[in-house]
Amino acid sequence: YTMTATGTPKSTHFGPFSPSLPTVTSGYYSNKFNGTSDYLSVPSNTNWTFTGQFTIEGWFYPTSISQDHPNSLWNFRDGDINNFELRLDSNGSLTLHHDGNQYAGTSSNVISTNTWYHIAVVDNNGTQTIYVDGVSKATGTSSGATQYTFANIGSRPANNWWYTGYIDDFRITSGIARYTANFTPPTTAFPTY
Repeated sequence: YTMTATGTPKSTHFGPFSPSLPTVTSGYYSNKFNGTSDYLSVPSNTNWTFTGQFTIEGWFYPTSISQDHPNSLWNFRDGDINNFELRLDSNGSLTLHHDGNQYAGTSSNVISTNTWYHIAVVDNNGTQTIYVDGVSKATGTSSGATQYTFANIGSRPANNWWYTGYIDDFRITSGIARYTANFTPPTTAFPTY
């Protein structure tokens, strides 16, 4: 899929499995987001009707957590009404929202700054689970599927909800609940296709 960069997100020699001397082809790069204007967007895809089973995951390294607004890690949208979003809140909790309503949330201080976290949201036939470093931290249910028209990674620009930090190995898998119990996070970069 084609991704469009807005602002100046930078590809950096920094990642959760970085060797001392990464190469361009080694997969040891991440994207750095400045928290004020950087995000990646992806246009509509027929695989974005999230029903049944899916997995959205990636490695996140926040360097700052805004105290003024939610930090949107990712969001899928269909205009202003239908949305599906994972937020990092000011108290270090992760909250999952569908159509503006929170339906799953971790306790506070699950996420802090300057640490890599593998974060996965998994839907297993209507039950969504937030995993942090392979451990289930929150579960909820949300009904109703929407064909989203676009996705933003690293922000919700319409509300100025920016993420500050690094994101690596962001992956969306439609039709598969990759994790249905606690697991060991990946120790190498995902393969590229």
